[in-house]
Amino acid sequence: MSKTLTLIRHAKSSWKFPDLDDHDRPLNKRGNRDKRLMANYLAQQSWPIDIIFSSTAERALSYAKILSEQGVLELSTTSSLYTFRHREVLAFIIQLDESLCDVALVGHNPAMTALVNDLGNQVLDNLPTSALVRIEFSASNWAEIGLQKGRVVESQSPKKLALQAP
Repeated sequence: MSKTLTLIRHAKSSWKFPDLDDHDRPLNKRGNRDKRLMANYLAQQSWPIDIIFSSTAERALSYAKILSEQGVLELSTTSSLYTFRHREVLAFIIQLDESLCDVALVGHNPAMTALVNDLGNQVLDNLPTSALVRIEFSASNWAEIGLQKGRVVESQSPKKLALQAP
């Protein structure tokens, strides 16, 4: 059984409150708009996502919640994804329960961009806020992820969706 990973960068956050801890920064106006647009897009896909794991940071979690609600998907939060280091996210991925075949992660840059570049067969300069990249692996278990390149089967962002709109 193959594994599929959807890597999602949190929506655009606000810097309006400089006294807030980084973990507690909310989304800004554009982030709130983009999260609804991307949640609608995700809900229209027929992807068999088993679960969404999200960073505990406010800007990631508020985005993950709407993705979960729109797609009627289970959501789990983990402090393991509140990191900017892709190796730490990879460590989380390789220990996933083997009953899960299709997993989405909502996290932070530069970790998300580095993971796309490390795990996928395409290279990005930067995964934009609210964007997602879906990668399929021929791996039969999560521990094999990272030992081989997966195939990028979807890449989407609010900006690309806006260009496609009629």
